[in-house]
Amino acid sequence: MAHEPQVHYTLDMEEDSFFKTKGQKSSLVFNMDSRLGKISLCLLMGICVLLFGIVITLVQHSLWMNRELKKTQEGIRTLNMSLYSSESEKSKEIALLIGQELKKTQEDIRTLNISLYSNQTNVPKETDHDDIKQTLAAVQTAILNLSQSLQTEDTSRKLQLQTLQNSVGQGSETLKLVKVSVDVLATQFRQQATKNDSKEEQCPLNWQKFQTSCYYFSLVPKSWKDSQELCLYMNSDLVVINSQSENDFITGKHNNDIFWIGLTDETITNTWEWVDGTDYESNFKSWRPGQPDNWTGHGMKGGEDCGGHSGTGLWNDDHCDRLYNFVCEK
Repeated sequence: MAHEPQVHYTLDMEEDSFFKTKGQKSSLVFNMDSRLGKISLCLLMGICVLLFGIVITLVQHSLWMNRELKKTQEGIRTLNMSLYSSESEKSKEIALLIGQELKKTQEDIRTLNISLYSNQTNVPKETDHDDIKQTLAAVQTAILNLSQSLQTEDTSRKLQLQTLQNSVGQGSETLKLVKVSVDVLATQFRQQATKNDSKEEQCPLNWQKFQTSCYYFSLVPKSWKDSQELCLYMNSDLVVINSQSENDFITGKHNNDIFWIGLTDETITNTWEWVDGTDYESNFKSWRPGQPDNWTGHGMKGGEDCGGHSGTGLWNDDHCDRLYNFVCEK
């Protein structure tokens, strides 16, 4: 009877040792998983912070461009006021000089009349007529010189004003590109944050969804070539219209103006091509009656080699250098 408790005690020790060893292994696996999770979480947080910092930097740059644009506009306003005041002062100076010359001429004529009345029997000498002619010629020369001087100064002012306006235009284009970059980065940040939560593909910021494509409707008019380049910059092309429903969708997005679309025959006249290589002959078409006609009466060099989408939903070929809004698709 004394031997049985000893055997029972030995079995308890073995079981206890087994469960302790198993618990240590489970703890080790749990600790390893926790470390990998922490490392993954730290990397994800680092990526988010980096993207957020880039977005903040671009927004700050955009605000700085806005401030510089306002300063330039103030400079143009000041220059315009200076031009108006300068022209007014020049006009006063011209009027004063002309008045002085006219008074001098009147004095010469008055002197000549007095001489004629006091010596009626004498014919005025040829030298008196020469003096009057010389005086009149001097007045005309002075007026011509002042007019030329004013025109030269006005041309110089206009050139300065044009230079400032060009600077404003360049600043505006840079600001627009910065805004586009912000949109792209914000879209990437949003897609990175939601790709594990949503299976459906989302459109970038400021793009609109229709069926399986995303569309960007511009607010700034550009030539056809510049429009396509900006679409490529945003990883897209000028829109390729494949159906009546897609054509109706685009029609509903503008008010009787014209949008550039991705259709051109610039390579070979009358051989129209879509920018993404879609077959033109078998694809959907919605030309206005009588179009395309490659009209040359617009006064611009060449014909009409680029396709535009009108507010009625019908297409028209137009000169590629005209400035219209545009639609990108991806």
